[in-house]
Amino acid sequence: MLENYTRVRLQTDKYQVEGASRGTLGYIIEVYPPDAYEVEFSDQEGVTFAQIVAHGDELQSDEPASLTQTTAASDTAAETIYHAPLFAERRSELTRSNKQ
Repeated sequence: MLENYTRVRLQTDKYQVEGASRGTLGYIIEVYPPDAYEVEFSDQEGVTFAQIVAHGDELQSDEPASLTQTTAASDTAAETIYHAPLFAERRSELTRSNKQ
């Protein structure tokens, strides 16, 4: 079962009329058990161009391979920490400097 905020790749052309075709990347924003997911597709500026409800067999998880996961344990709870690749930090710096 996929979880909220998982990046997924659409595996069908069934939703072309809604604006999402095979291979389009989106994020799960809601899970409807047992096997349906609301997925939002956005452009580079973050503007949503399609939002659909798809079945699990129509989606494939597409989390970045360079995103690593570490679990830090303490006496009271475990915390999951995601580390973004270094180039993402550098890209963010460049974007900030271009806006100034």
